[in-house]
Amino acid sequence: MNARIGNISLMGWLLAILLATLAFPGIGNAGFSNVTTPAGLGGISSSRSASWGDYDNNGCVDLFVTGEVASALYWNDCNGAFQNVTTSAGAGGIDEAWSAAWADYDADGDLDLYIGRQGRANTLLSNDGSGIFTDVAVSAGVNDTRATAGVSWADYDEDGDLDLFVANRFGSGDLTDRLYNNNGDGTFTDVAVAAGVAGNALRKTFMGIWFDYDNNGLLDLYLAVDFGNDILYRNNGNGTFSDVSAVAGITDPQHGMGANVGDINNDGCLDILSSNNTQGIESDVEHNSTALYINNCDGTFSRQSDAMGILDRAVVEWGLNFIDFDNDMDLDVSIVAGGMLSAGEPNVLYENSGSCSGSLFDVTTKSGVGDTGQAFGSGWADYDNDGDLDWFVANANGENVLYRNDGPSGNYLKLDLIGAGANTGAIGTTVKVTAGGVTQTRIVQAGNSYVSMDENAPFFGLGVKDAADQVVIVWPTGTQTTLNNIAANQVLQVTESGAPPPPPPPPPPPADLALVTGTTFNSSGVPEEGVRVRALDPDTRAEFARVFSDVNGLYSIDLNPGTYDIRANKTGWGASSIFVTVGAGETHTVDFGSGTPPPPPPPPPPADLALVTGTTFNNAAGVPEEGVRVRALDPVTRAESARVFSDANGLYSLDLPAGTYDIRANKSGWGAISVFVTVVAGETRTVDISQ
Repeated sequence: MNARIGNISLMGWLLAILLATLAFPGIGNAGFSNVTTPAGLGGISSSRSASWGDYDNNGCVDLFVTGEVASALYWNDCNGAFQNVTTSAGAGGIDEAWSAAWADYDADGDLDLYIGRQGRANTLLSNDGSGIFTDVAVSAGVNDTRATAGVSWADYDEDGDLDLFVANRFGSGDLTDRLYNNNGDGTFTDVAVAAGVAGNALRKTFMGIWFDYDNNGLLDLYLAVDFGNDILYRNNGNGTFSDVSAVAGITDPQHGMGANVGDINNDGCLDILSSNNTQGIESDVEHNSTALYINNCDGTFSRQSDAMGILDRAVVEWGLNFIDFDNDMDLDVSIVAGGMLSAGEPNVLYENSGSCSGSLFDVTTKSGVGDTGQAFGSGWADYDNDGDLDWFVANANGENVLYRNDGPSGNYLKLDLIGAGANTGAIGTTVKVTAGGVTQTRIVQAGNSYVSMDENAPFFGLGVKDAADQVVIVWPTGTQTTLNNIAANQVLQVTESGAPPPPPPPPPPPADLALVTGTTFNSSGVPEEGVRVRALDPDTRAEFARVFSDVNGLYSIDLNPGTYDIRANKTGWGASSIFVTVGAGETHTVDFGSGTPPPPPPPPPPADLALVTGTTFNNAAGVPEEGVRVRALDPVTRAESARVFSDANGLYSLDLPAGTYDIRANKSGWGAISVFVTVVAGETRTVDISQ
């Protein structure tokens, strides 16, 4: 027998299933129950998207469903059922709605909701904290009228607040996409053209997905494009993007509908799934199966749809998701089909056996999820908090469906992340969980699939493991949190610290180094823990070493022979600075109290440049504020010319060519503050900034 499925022999395919079933008993036996009516979600059709988010912070994820005739907000009562609170919550009257994504755009600690619409201006529902919403799209400047498909949130420019991508697909007018930059004061500015992601007026973009494809710490943007190839934009780190689709190997599909990302092979690099219209004849260049791009971890992708078992089903596929529905430590795939175009096209659920590179198998029938209601949207969440993921399908024709996951599944770990500053939902955070030698990777998203949104709490199946050996959280600020030996079967809340954790104790210094050590004291003469002590070059301010004092106020730094500015600082202190000259083998004791010596003046600018300098103040306390990001932006294009952070004395300085600039200051917990200045070569301009 020489029959083949994709590029896998039938015998190999059967053997893979057998081995996977023995390893993880849930495979092939996972069962879902249709609980739409008892859960209180019945009676709604003509829907487009499903977006999960806990808008009232009660620990139970709620659901917003967009629709052509009407949209609905469902409140989760934490007992397995929902109540339709659309009208009482102020979310009524939203028709012609296509997409929705939850995010705390105004940093007040609760989720707001942006809704993309056709034939209507888009809507931004601001949450007042009591579960009552008000449309503020006009005052916020995001009332786009270009017939929107998908929407997604991310802090692409790393300024601490959430920005918004709006994909425009429908209609015959201008379809250029929007990239709304968050101004930090409740308003947004469209910078899509300046950023290089607007496209042309004819591009039909269905969905934009934010993720870091090259693991460089910057969020990149993937677009699912109808009637054309998908596009991968690489974040240049200066507010602009470059189209790297061709060099990255993104060449399909011809009818991109939805998109999602996940690490399907657990190699630490996020892979891409893009749904496609697979109707028509196979010789048609536009006929192609849903694309699965495997990330090669070198900035390129390889299309592996057939090899991995993605079927060419000759249907129109829309919403799609990476999920571990059986908690066996690898990502499975769901894809819904039909939409407004075709009736009788079933959804599909693929189980990942994890046994080899081509390991996706259709378990739709066995799982009981073969709905044919002409689906568009698809969103997964653990709505009943029982430790496995459930599936909501938004149908254009027929009633929506909630599938409760009742199948056998492994252990799990779910994270509730609280970000520092304005990005309270930690959107863009990457989490890696290692258990039993397997490392899984997730990214926190706000807007994915097709015009929908999964619950964005990172969820990990742990199989038979009763603990995660290690959890590594890389926050959007670059701060990293590492946790060890975390028990399974819990929701673990982790809050981002405002400062990086202290490093481990230094090893004994080699004989050719010097040791600077001492104690840090508060104003009462008591040893102070957590004081940051740095060794700086007295002239260039380059940093050679950084440590934090321990619980006894002790610190130690190993240094090469030379002269250093030993500088101590902590929130609530000023900066204390002591200059020392050390030789090889010497030990110098330098103790610090909480005094504040005057800082040195900034050096003059080069002759052909201007110097913009000043102090950033915490207005609430009236003291200089460290760590404020200060940027020089073009007032029109928003292109960034320079970026610095204020030092321990709140001082910053920018060397700039002659011109006019928007000097923009921002820090977590601040709004964004702008001062416009015009400078000439050789000039020094002082611009102090208060919160």
